[in-house]
Amino acid sequence: MLLSIKRTLLFIFILTTLVIPGFSRADSTAVAPSNVGFIPGNIWYSKDPFFEGDTVTVYTVVSNGGTGLFSGTVEFFDQNVILGKKDFSIAPGLYQTLSISWQVTAGDHAISAQIINANQVVTGVGKQSMVPPRSDTGADKRFVAKKVNAIVAAPGAVISDAVSAGLTKTQDFVNSVIPAGVKDSTSSTVGGIDSTRASISDSVSNSISDTQKTIDSWKPTTNVVKGKTIVTPAVVPGAVEKPFTYVKLFFLKLLSLIFSHKWIFYILLVYIIFIILRFIYRKIRGRNRKIK
Repeated sequence: MLLSIKRTLLFIFILTTLVIPGFSRADSTAVAPSNVGFIPGNIWYSKDPFFEGDTVTVYTVVSNGGTGLFSGTVEFFDQNVILGKKDFSIAPGLYQTLSISWQVTAGDHAISAQIINANQVVTGVGKQSMVPPRSDTGADKRFVAKKVNAIVAAPGAVISDAVSAGLTKTQDFVNSVIPAGVKDSTSSTVGGIDSTRASISDSVSNSISDTQKTIDSWKPTTNVVKGKTIVTPAVVPGAVEKPFTYVKLFFLKLLSLIFSHKWIFYILLVYIIFIILRFIYRKIRGRNRKIK
């Protein structure tokens, strides 16, 4: 009887120390290589900048620098709201581009992606769950302004029409008062000013296009060639170049607003002339007072 009990206890000891731990090791979480997961700073868009109402594609890339098959699911988020998910399966030494479609709304956004349900195939063990070291892209924060409807913009058109009408009446009045020779000279001068304005407007538009291309080159691009997705790395700007370029783009767009809208240009021109004439008048008036 005692011998039977000892045999039973010995069997239980062997079972718990050899067999059960073997099963536990087979189901344990694998140690993930350091170069498995997202490429850092890896969120970009099919259109940038984007605006309220646009439908854009959000991209990210997952790489597998390990030695086994890497699979799982990528979830895309806008802050805490899930935008969509995509499954992936990547062979060793390769990468895969994943994307979802996003309908842009106005307000603050924080676009990111996370890897869940990750697994890798380990030689001699089989499929094991894993936690990739680069399982989160980090948030790409954006603010999208509210789109202004055409009805709201209508007063601007009314102002433009009113200014144009006022300029036309003024021109008719001047033409009826000034002599013909002066009239021809004035018309030639105004035509020259407007031609210069249009030329500057075209030049500023070209500069805006070139500056925007520079900014776009700072983001990675994705092209599909013969069914294969090719990711072109982003150009890394200098520490001073990036803020300077954005400031330059802002002022170029401000100049474009002025020179591409005739009524804004002439209102500013008349105001500047008024300021100059007032300054000259005050100088002359002050000098006359000193003489008296």
